[in-house]
Order: sequence, then C-alpha cells, then structure tokens
Amino acid sequence: MPIVALTREYGSGGTDISMKVAERLGYEYIRDQVTREAAELFGVAEDELIAVVEGKPGFWENLAEATRVEFALVASEVYHLAERDNVVIMGRWATLLLKEIQHCVRVRLCVPMEARIPRVMARRSVGREETIELIRKADEGASARIQQFFHVRWGDPLLYDLVINTDRVSAETAVTQIVQLVQQPEFQPSESSREKLRDLGLAASVRAALRADQETMRFDLNIASAEGHITLTGMVFSNAAKDSVERIVKSVGGVRSVENQVRVFREW
Repeated sequence: MPIVALTREYGSGGTDISMKVAERLGYEYIRDQVTREAAELFGVAEDELIAVVEGKPGFWENLAEATRVEFALVASEVYHLAERDNVVIMGRWATLLLKEIQHCVRVRLCVPMEARIPRVMARRSVGREETIELIRKADEGASARIQQFFHVRWGDPLLYDLVINTDRVSAETAVTQIVQLVQQPEFQPSESSREKLRDLGLAASVRAALRADQETMRFDLNIASAEGHITLTGMVFSNAAKDSVERIVKSVGGVRSVENQVRVFREW
C-alpha cells in the first residue's frame, strides 16, 4: 500500500486529520516515533532532535556540526519507518525526504491566519496576542528548517500531491480526499519504487552512521546505494580517515559491499 506523508501549518487541524486518515486506512500513525527511535538507536537526547525538527535555527546553528548530525539521524529514521509500509507519517520532513518515492502521497494542510487564531486560542486557552506569537514561531521554525536543509520554500504547492485549505474544506472531506488519492493507481507501489525506497533508506543509514561517529562526522561524502552496494566518493585528509569511513559503512545493517572511491587530500 502507498505511504502517506503530511505536513501541516499550526492550527490547521492537521494532527486530527492525519490520525483519522490512518484510522480509515488501517495504517500505523507515526510522528513522535521518529525522534524517539532515532534517539534510542544513536544514543542522543530526543529533546535535541525535536529542537532541530521544530525550532528555528539561530545564526551560528546554521554552521554547527551538531545540527547536520541531528538532521542525518532524523532522516535515517524517517526512511526506516517508511519501509514498514501502511504508515501515515506526520511532519518530520517526510514529505520532502520521500519526494522521489512514487508510492508516497504527499499532502500539505494549510489555513489562513485569521482562521487559525480562534482554533489555537480554544485549544491552548491563551489570548489572541500570545496565539499569534505561537503561530508565528511555529511557521518561522518550520520554514527556516526546510530552507536550511532542503533549500526549498515550505509553502511551494509543487512540492505536494495535494494541498488542502482546512478553512474551506472540512476535516471529514479532507480525510476522504486523502484516502481517495491513496487508492489511485498512480500511487500504488511497484518493485522499482520499493527498491528506490530501500536504496535511499540505506544511503541515509550510512550517512547517519558516519555523522554519529566522532572520527567521520565532519566528512561531506557522496553516498550512492544500489541493492545493498554502497559507493563512496569525496575527500578526506588521511588514509586512516578513509579506512575509518569504510569500516563504519561496512558495519551498517543491509550493506552488502562497499566501493570506496574516497580520495585523500594532500597539501603540497
């Protein structure tokens, strides 16, 4: 069955809609599992991963090595969970990470600011000004992170298969539209689309393993994956570093072979 990946503006009712889609389809609903399982797998603090996913980056954070590590860990877990099939993934960059997967239905849920304000006020029991600030921070955080990591505009409709304005479309109608799209033939999985997901997932797992290791976390390497075979290109500063990269990659589950084309940079 197809994967469903959703992103939503704060106050759009997206959480309720995505949970109802999962219930209607008999799918597993995934949101918090992404950061929780990534934290457990790599031995990092979940709060740090959540901050990277949901918070607006500061100026220095754009340059921080730790942020790139955390991105790699979250991305790896999104691919891992997507491979389960029959899943609805809310947020966690899933709509962008899974953009190349033909059997992934990508949905954006949005709503005008004036319609969001009373919804958030009612849910959070706060005043109008505080509500506006909450919405503004949520929007800025999501937009900035997506620009930082993916270099695209969060609201670009061409990034999605379906964009729903929940001010005009009821929650029930939104659920029905998403479910109907999931059932269309163009979104049904094929062996090639499943293989594509496995390849991207393994490449992401390799990148996460390299980012999580102190010896290799600073290397910006190109990682290609095809049916368990990993090809590495890029540059490092010593033969020992090249060997460390290969050792770590070979330790990742699912890796069948490694073609290490990494070059050693030498200053003359």
